[in-house]
Amino acid sequence: MLHRLDKETSGVMIFAKSTLGRDSLRRQFEEHSVMRGYLAVTEGIPNDKNGMIKTFLGRNQRGRRSVAYHGKAAITRYQVLSVDPGRKRALVRCYLHTGRTHQVRIHMAHLNAPVIGDAVYGNRSSGRMALHAEVLGFLHPRTGTPVVLRSSLPVELRQLLSASSRTTRDFTSSSGR
Repeated sequence: MLHRLDKETSGVMIFAKSTLGRDSLRRQFEEHSVMRGYLAVTEGIPNDKNGMIKTFLGRNQRGRRSVAYHGKAAITRYQVLSVDPGRKRALVRCYLHTGRTHQVRIHMAHLNAPVIGDAVYGNRSSGRMALHAEVLGFLHPRTGTPVVLRSSLPVELRQLLSASSRTTRDFTSSSGR
């Protein structure tokens, strides 16, 4: 296994079949050259439809990860795909330029739009955390050709957005970074 997802996060994961594959993909992850895209259903709607979040992530006094003046740089590009103003929810696509633990969850909470069901950075609600690893792109270890793996948003996460929201668009069809 080359990377991990939080326990309640669904979506694309990658495993290496060989030492060559493991070493190549591990290097790509370390260099932040792997394209990683997530879909999040949020409690709250970000003020801007598109944006870049650049912060440092460290640990607060209680040892929990948070936006900090110290720590490691974390960069997330996001796009609001759909909103439900009545329920104050949004479907947000996030691309990681870095790969810090809980980065999407912390950055969405930083925008006052935490991921639904996130007990650590938001409010625990019924159901699982509404975060999905939608896309993973990398260079094939043997051939060097680009590989892009995609996973559609699960039905239970689509249902979190009401029928009144603008959800007619195929959420997996927008281009990556």
